[in-house]
Amino acid sequence: MEENKNQNSSKFDPQAIVEDMKTQGAALKREIQKIQFGISDIDTKLEETETFIDKSLKEFKDTIANTRITISDEDVKKLDSYKDFFKHYKPFLYISVFALLSGLGMSFFGVYSGVKWYKESVRTKQEIREEIFREIESKGETIVNKEQLESYEYQNKVLKAWKKSNPKDHEKLSIYYQGYQASEKGKK
Repeated sequence: MEENKNQNSSKFDPQAIVEDMKTQGAALKREIQKIQFGISDIDTKLEETETFIDKSLKEFKDTIANTRITISDEDVKKLDSYKDFFKHYKPFLYISVFALLSGLGMSFFGVYSGVKWYKESVRTKQEIREEIFREIESKGETIVNKEQLESYEYQNKVLKAWKKSNPKDHEKLSIYYQGYQASEKGKK
């Protein structure tokens, strides 16, 4: 229903539409004229730039064609004197280059040998360490932390002192210890 009210309130007016189209057409025509004027202005600037570039290029080519490079006789004599100078010092130059290259070669060889020796040294130390551990293990011995060893020695002293002060209880401890050893052997 509301749609019908909106349609009835705004009736179709062809004159208003034609007037609106005329104003839009005139505005469009003005914009087209502005664009055409801008394009013609750009064309003239492009032509001016093209002539300037052509003129500058021609001047540059003429300048290059007319330029001559010559060396004076005095400069030629100086160059010849340097040539003689380098003839006398050529062996020293070769010896210096040879010494430099030899030094570099020896330094590379030294670094390579040092790295190889270090790797071999580390490998040898590991082999010796493994051999010592195998020897200790074959004797039935073990490596114990110093604190742990001191703790075992202290406990052993306490037990010996207890044996001396309690000879009767010592027999019970010995029986218990033998039974404990037998049960441990049975588990293995």
